[in-house]
Amino acid sequence: MIIEDLPEYTGFEPAVLDSTAESIVSDLLRAVEAVRDEANSLLKIRASEQAIAHRVAFQLEVLLRHGAKPWDVDCEYNRVGNENDSDDRQQYLTKRLTSNGNTFDVNPDLVVHRRGTSDNELVVEMKVDGRSHSTRKTAGFDLKKLKLFHDDPRFRYREAVFILFYVGEAPRWDIHRYAPPGENSSTNV
Repeated sequence: MIIEDLPEYTGFEPAVLDSTAESIVSDLLRAVEAVRDEANSLLKIRASEQAIAHRVAFQLEVLLRHGAKPWDVDCEYNRVGNENDSDDRQQYLTKRLTSNGNTFDVNPDLVVHRRGTSDNELVVEMKVDGRSHSTRKTAGFDLKKLKLFHDDPRFRYREAVFILFYVGEAPRWDIHRYAPPGENSSTNV
C-alpha cells in the first residue's frame, strides 16, 4: 500500500532518522531499528501489530528511562488526564475522539506521556501488512485518529507518528510523522 495515496495522509510526511537529532521521534526511530532482528522474525510469521508495538515500546522505554524526567511508555493506553481534574469519571476512563459528528472510543497503539497528567509527548499508530484492502481502510482511520490526538485540546500530543510494517520474506517499514502546516516541519528527526 502506498500510504501517501490515502486522502487522510494530508499533513503527514516521511520521517528520516538524523542520528544527531535529539527528539522523541528520533528515539522512536532508534527503537524501531533496535528491534530490527526481532521485528523481522515477528514480521515473517505475521505477528499481530500488538506484539510488534510491545517490542517497540520496550526498546523506546529503555532509551527514555534515563532522562531528567522519565516518560511513561504504554501500549493500548485507555486513560486520559488526571482523575482529579474531571467530575466526569467516564472521560477519565476512555479516550473519545469525535470526527465528522461520530464519536469513537480509541486506544492508541503506543503513547509516550506522563501518566495522570496532561503531559502527552508522542502517540503512535501501527499497521502490519500494507497490502490488504482492510489495512488500507483501517490505516486511513488511524491517520485520522493521529491528527485528532495531536490537534484536540483535550489530548494535545506533541508528536503523532504512523508506522506501516510490511510482512514477508523481506520485512520493512515506513514511518510517517504528522506535521500540519504552520508547525516546525522537518523530515529529518
